[in-house]
Amino acid sequence: IKSQESVALTKSLDTTGYNPGEYTAIASVDYGSLATSNVSFKIGELVVDILNYTQKVPIGKIEKFDIEVESGWNDNIDGVYADISLFNGTQKMADFKTTSASLTPWERKIITGYFDSSNFTEGVYDGNMTLIYYGKEQGRSTSKLFKVEFFKTKSMLIWYLMGGAGLVLMLILVLIKIFLKNGKKRQR
Repeated sequence: IKSQESVALTKSLDTTGYNPGEYTAIASVDYGSLATSNVSFKIGELVVDILNYTQKVPIGKIEKFDIEVESGWNDNIDGVYADISLFNGTQKMADFKTTSASLTPWERKIITGYFDSSNFTEGVYDGNMTLIYYGKEQGRSTSKLFKVEFFKTKSMLIWYLMGGAGLVLMLILVLIKIFLKNGKKRQR
């Protein structure tokens, strides 16, 4: 290499037999002196992991169910969605799908589905979620068994009644004060 020239050196790595994970490549060039450079890189696999999900759901209306997913691949993954079933013993209580999303390499994202929680009672229910996704025209899936707690929300009616009673009491006190004040004026 002449002075002020540069040369790009490339090397490919056959990753067959390597496990998915993070690796470090070290390049060493001897040009009379030794120069080294390190770079980290990931080897992935076509997999989408389930990181988190909604664990408590209020009873009584259409509720959302979130699932946090993460790509384990160093390429785009298309059409990621979940098929979710909730059970009370062997009885299927709900069956729904989430929205579909695409993931860029190593991306985390939340996908959301909606279902009617009004036919549930308080307690813990079993569930099964299956993620379906595609990468480089290959379809894959990831499944997870889980538990979700259903709970009753505090009724707003109690708060409305208490607030209304407070307003009525304040109105009565104000009226009493006005009548007492007017009664004293008449006596003079």
